Amino acid sequence: MAVRDFGQKVDVCRRIKEVLKNYEEGSLLKEMVQNADDAGASVFDVLLDLRTHGSSELALPGTAAFQGPALVTHNDAVFADSDLESIQQIGGSQKAGSRSTKTGRFGVGFCSCYHATDLPSFLSRDFLVVLDPHCAHVSDNRSEPGKMLCFLENPKTVASSRDTFEPYRVFGCSLQHSYPGTIFRLPLRTAEQAAASRISAQPFVGAPARGLLDAFLELLPELPLFLTHVHTVTVSVWEAGAAAPTLLRSLSTRDTKSGAPPQRSRVHELVAARSDLRSLTPSQSISQIDVRVSDSAASPSAARWLIVQGMGAGRALEICLDPACERYGLTPIPWAGVAARVMPTGLATEGRPYCLLPLPSATGLPVHVNGFFEVSSNRRDIWHGDDTIGGGRLRSEWNIALLQDVLAPCYAQLLLYARSLLHGPAFYALWPSSKPAEPWGSLVAAMYRLVLDQPLLRCEADGGSWLSARSAIFADGGGFELPDAAREL
Repeated sequence: MAVRDFGQKVDVCRRIKEVLKNYEEGSLLKEMVQNADDAGASVFDVLLDLRTHGSSELALPGTAAFQGPALVTHNDAVFADSDLESIQQIGGSQKAGSRSTKTGRFGVGFCSCYHATDLPSFLSRDFLVVLDPHCAHVSDNRSEPGKMLCFLENPKTVASSRDTFEPYRVFGCSLQHSYPGTIFRLPLRTAEQAAASRISAQPFVGAPARGLLDAFLELLPELPLFLTHVHTVTVSVWEAGAAAPTLLRSLSTRDTKSGAPPQRSRVHELVAARSDLRSLTPSQSISQIDVRVSDSAASPSAARWLIVQGMGAGRALEICLDPACERYGLTPIPWAGVAARVMPTGLATEGRPYCLLPLPSATGLPVHVNGFFEVSSNRRDIWHGDDTIGGGRLRSEWNIALLQDVLAPCYAQLLLYARSLLHGPAFYALWPSSKPAEPWGSLVAAMYRLVLDQPLLRCEADGGSWLSARSAIFADGGGFELPDAAREL
């Protein structure tokens, strides 16, 4: 009997194309920030490099068409060996299989870079990696669609292939020593490349690249509120023919009290060190951070944010301990936070959900909320709905439990603390004025149940005092009305 190999195969280009359907183009830079934060980076830089580099001296001749304009990012963390494994797994990553505080997924989220390019590459430590899912430019081995070049092993190769390495001589990279960071380079897909691509038929040169950069610039002021490590971000453009890049915008995040970068990894380390969440004690931390943005085209701006984060228990902890989580691939952590802008006052905040970084959807709240939510596959919103069985039901239940048992206490504590920072309309602007759509309505209801007996209403009679909503008497025309969401309780 003749026996031969037989089995299912994965078409890498087709798989990447399917992933791109669930990742909008605007998510590309957010995914890169997430991966940098996961790696422990404190600095993240974006460079739109519009130069065209030489193509006559290449270590990989098939890359000649990719020496033109590129989107380049840098962070100050090195690429770990585990990251090298993750980035080769399109369907998953080393991060996804364990209980951790990491949000990026090199295996899936990294694929969003293919919106912009067919040939991503990255340099870190002593190696340069070029990924070629088409197996058409640097590799014809479909089981290993890419190349790794160890540039420190043979300096002569760097000298004889200077055009290959020239685009990476940015952000202090000299190629003479092990590089203490990571540089990603995404050559922007041209019209000719798009016509032949099996990943995307959309060119990314010109307006699409500028649009991506503009969207990131707009997001920047509220980007770092819940990040664990990244506290400095810059965005630059290197025009063709220019001797150096031009800084468009920079951001720095500092602890209001100390003036130093925020120390926000304590909670993450606490959770990562626990093998058994049964011993978890509910706790909260309160901090204020100053986010400063410098802009080449406008005056510098600054905002101060009050942030309350904490661990919770209740149903959220019960779900964390449920064996069904492992069966359905969930790794929940009962940790969440709320952020409110306290300076300058008078600016409305369109609340958004965060999974360390903002999701595109709105919550209808006057604050931002962050947590280890189960999100939809395209990361646009948190998972919610009327799922009645299986993993869908568990994901919905988890998000509701996180909102009610962890976020609601954080929100209540934020209001209590904000009494000393804000007065009058600025303070009451932090309260939800109406009950938003679900699932956020469940958060508001749970929060108001917690604060009904707390002294959060200012009465100026008899020298002034703080009263609870339950004990207060509201006079018609008195200047304050209890929000509808609270009256419903």
